[in-house]
Amino acid sequence: FSPFPGNINQIVLKLHSYSQQLARTGGVISEDSTKTEFKSSTRLECMMQDYPKALPQGAKVGFTTVNQGWSSYSPVKNNPEDALVKAKEGNPTHSATTGELDIYKANALMLQMLAGAKLPPTENATFNGITTEFFPRVVLAPSFAPVLSCVKDKIKHGSVTLAPGSVLILDGPDISIEGPLSVDGALVVKAVPGAKVTVGELSIKNAGWTWKPIPEAEKAKALEEDRIRGFHVLKTETMEVIYDKEGAYTVATETAPPVAAETAPPVAPETTTPVAAETTPPVAVSRGVELPVAVEEAACVAMPAPAVAATAITGIKPGGGGGGGEGGGSGSASKKKNKKKAKK
Repeated sequence: FSPFPGNINQIVLKLHSYSQQLARTGGVISEDSTKTEFKSSTRLECMMQDYPKALPQGAKVGFTTVNQGWSSYSPVKNNPEDALVKAKEGNPTHSATTGELDIYKANALMLQMLAGAKLPPTENATFNGITTEFFPRVVLAPSFAPVLSCVKDKIKHGSVTLAPGSVLILDGPDISIEGPLSVDGALVVKAVPGAKVTVGELSIKNAGWTWKPIPEAEKAKALEEDRIRGFHVLKTETMEVIYDKEGAYTVATETAPPVAAETAPPVAPETTTPVAAETTPPVAVSRGVELPVAVEEAACVAMPAPAVAATAITGIKPGGGGGGGEGGGSGSASKKKNKKKAKK
């Protein structure tokens, strides 16, 4: 078992043709018996391309390669050393470094393409010797946007502006942004199901978080999850708004004092890749396709979210004079001092 995210390959089969192939072969797929040396202990396995190789003469197979790796395929499958070799060869590294940074890129570009968010000029950063694009660190939790249409439905077009190095984390099914929202630092908004949170006019400016490269001399002592990414995150200051009870709330500049964050939200980069391999359509090979980001027809459906622990109320209250709440719930803006001061 590995606590780190991996990759999932996808193969699309036509069931009618697949059932015929199962009946013909009994489910037996030939193995590559020519390879006898491996970098580490291995296992008996079949590669997905072994299936079309086993199809009868004249079977139709197709595949599509999408150039936009940031939106479709950024697995975590190579160790830092192998990833660096791939980077020097000009190939995708498929590493823990790019796996995490690509999810920020994907989320930031989704905000830009679907909700008209204003992003800063693209920066570059180098971790574990790998230089890659470094977008604002945007996390759209599955509870907030399980499908792309939720981004359009919940965020008013043109209402979000992100500064270089900014952090924006949205975690809750009933959060919406009317704006204008400007983030220069770190903003975390969490809400349980039933807590309807509207982010109004809000300007966040604080010290934020820093993605600090780990020097080579310190990597041996670093935590594994930091070492394989090549950085650790220093959380200096955060505006964190948590609503842990049902109700209607509004967050605006006058209700949002800057606070320091102690813990980081979970970031789980997961990616999928559209790969088609069918046995019946005409032979079709499509390479280098640039696909527009399309909003699927699926409705934005609220998904259950884990309960958020109650936090001391310091600045946001339901009702008048605080968070603009209209319900009976309680909201909170947590204000915590770091136990360990981050090095600046």
